[in-house]
Amino acid sequence: MRDEYTWTLVGGDLALDLCNTRSWRGDPDRNIERLCSLTEYDSWREAVAQVHGTELPAVTDKAELARIHLLRDTVLQVLDTRAGDREASGDATRRLFEMWMSTLSRCTVSNSVPMRWSIDPTRSTAASDQLTLHCVEVLSGNLDLVRRCGLDECSWYFRDTTRNHSRRWCMADECGNRYRVRAYARRRK
Repeated sequence: MRDEYTWTLVGGDLALDLCNTRSWRGDPDRNIERLCSLTEYDSWREAVAQVHGTELPAVTDKAELARIHLLRDTVLQVLDTRAGDREASGDATRRLFEMWMSTLSRCTVSNSVPMRWSIDPTRSTAASDQLTLHCVEVLSGNLDLVRRCGLDECSWYFRDTTRNHSRRWCMADECGNRYRVRAYARRRK
């Protein structure tokens, strides 16, 4: 059994922190799925509530957790394509659109502008629905400040809110230090 993971939510946004539940995606030997169980989801959900002030519904079955994984992996495909300056895969965008349309069928819409959708609690209490709405909102907005960590094997995403928008790493004291140590070693060779 794995030790309990201490969540580090550095994305600056719930959708990006959902994406970051897969660690070390750029290194096949170290790629780690952090949401393997309902217990791990509950732990992440508690961290999200503390950092983002968002109360996500509990997940009580593996099928709902699988829907969350599919949503996260689809959003990652769209973001990874964007980070590589390529057009998003038709499959990923189509899948995300279908997830969104399915979720909208269980929503109500505000009577004000800008329009806001919210989950109708009489039709759904699924965490995947709430997360889908949030992810689509983020991907439909301005992504100019969304960055991927400069350490290739990390590949976490974050919103760069620095004054001059020069943030390069998800965590300067971890990925930034690793990058600087490697750069120093290369210069010394």
